[in-house]
Amino acid sequence: MESRSREDHRCCSCCGPSSSRRGFLAGLGVLGAASVLPIFAAHGQTKPALIDTHLHFYPLEYQKLWLDREDARKQPHFPGQVAWTLSKLIDDMDRSGVRAGILSIASTPGVWFDVGPAEAGRLARACNEYATEMVRDHPGRFGLFATLSMLDIDATLKEIEYALDTLNADGIGLQSNYGDKWLGNPAYKPVLEELSRRKAIVYVHPLVASCCSALSVGTFPAVIEVPHDTTRTVTSLLLSGSFARYRNIRWLFSHAGAQFR
Repeated sequence: MESRSREDHRCCSCCGPSSSRRGFLAGLGVLGAASVLPIFAAHGQTKPALIDTHLHFYPLEYQKLWLDREDARKQPHFPGQVAWTLSKLIDDMDRSGVRAGILSIASTPGVWFDVGPAEAGRLARACNEYATEMVRDHPGRFGLFATLSMLDIDATLKEIEYALDTLNADGIGLQSNYGDKWLGNPAYKPVLEELSRRKAIVYVHPLVASCCSALSVGTFPAVIEVPHDTTRTVTSLLLSGSFARYRNIRWLFSHAGAQFR
């Protein structure tokens, strides 16, 4: 499923070696794919270099927690999740013509793992720093949508500050829900206010909500819940007035054609 995600959600970059991933991300909502493609033709490029905005990574600690959790629940593993290594990721990008990818943590249950707010916050920090090392060690190949635990709001606000000001993350990666609270929930008002104040790019990836984990109908729960939980969180943001209230947030919803709002 992960290899399909990388294939389905990569996006064309603005052309030329001087175009940065940040410039691409900032301009994507204005340009749109239709206006980008003719630029490549004008520069004699027959195949555009791509920026993948849906590129997952699995630090060893995080990967083990996830696999152990699925084993305890007798859930099958995604092959790409089990086989993930940094070198394999780069090889996959090269084969697919992906010039750069924006890294994000995306799984069920995010960085929670029933470990409590403090440990979830520590794990989020560890994942963000791991990704920052990837960005540093492979210039031009990676960016970062930093992950947040969202369990402790004050700690989450500090992680936003650290991720954007110290780690220089390209944006923030959120899950579609946290403990059956979708993103329009009033509990997350301080987080959305801060992200709007910063005019942040906010990448949203769906997961399997606790309420609906038993509705898999004989297949991976994510097969059904990926599109359904995206719909739930978009609806919560719409009906809560969050889209109207936090207009400076640039939203990027996964599994929906990588479109900015």
